[in-house]
Amino acid sequence: GSEMCIRDRFATLPWESPFLGILMAMLASFMFAQFGLIAAIYAQSFDTISMYTSFLIMPLIFLGGVFYPISILPDPWGKFSHLNPLFYLIDGFRHALIGFGDTSYLVAFGFSGVLAVILFIWAAWLIGKGHRLRG
Repeated sequence: GSEMCIRDRFATLPWESPFLGILMAMLASFMFAQFGLIAAIYAQSFDTISMYTSFLIMPLIFLGGVFYPISILPDPWGKFSHLNPLFYLIDGFRHALIGFGDTSYLVAFGFSGVLAVILFIWAAWLIGKGHRLRG
């Protein structure tokens, strides 16, 4: 019959390095969890948390090279995009998936790792201090 396998409906991805992909997914999850804790501690209401997502996270994701490589942007936008911390997460996934990106995978993973540690220290400090937490 006309039955199609699910894999026939989607494009196949090369997954140059599945290990790097899993590592970057764990790093991204950890980083967003830390940011979520920080945002929740500072938020005045649930609406404030959604503002972080709408006005900070989403623009950084879309301007971080999800739909285009940063290398095709004209100056100064290409250089300006390197200031976006989510660019390095996206580029790390790009390396894991297709094997190349706009920076080296060491830079992408290194920057993302350092940022994750900084966010962890900030979140731990806020929780340890009891900033705006009920106890």
